Amino acid sequence: MKRVRKRVFAVGGAMSILLSLFVLVAAEHHPSLAWMARYFSASGVGCCSERDCLPTPVAIVQFGEQNTTVLIRGTLVVLPTQSVHQSETAETYWCSHTAQLAPSRTNTRCVFWTAGS
Repeated sequence: MKRVRKRVFAVGGAMSILLSLFVLVAAEHHPSLAWMARYFSASGVGCCSERDCLPTPVAIVQFGEQNTTVLIRGTLVVLPTQSVHQSETAETYWCSHTAQLAPSRTNTRCVFWTAGS
């Protein structure tokens, strides 16, 4: 009985250590995007969560009062200006629940740009 407990404890302890390492590595590579919770798209929907907002090359081509033209992963997209926000990090982000598709006005909730992008 003692051997079984020791093995269970050893396996459980090893799993805890591995899980902790995974969380630390993931946190290091994916900075917290909690700051994005304050931002909304032009339609009033929250821009993103950490699952659907990806670091992506985003460049501002032309700001407009109603619409802004942006370059997302090499694709020109015209978005409502209210869906275009300045990033609070040094990275640019594209927020879409269908990131496997090419960027478009219909599948883009928001973009976050940085100065110089």
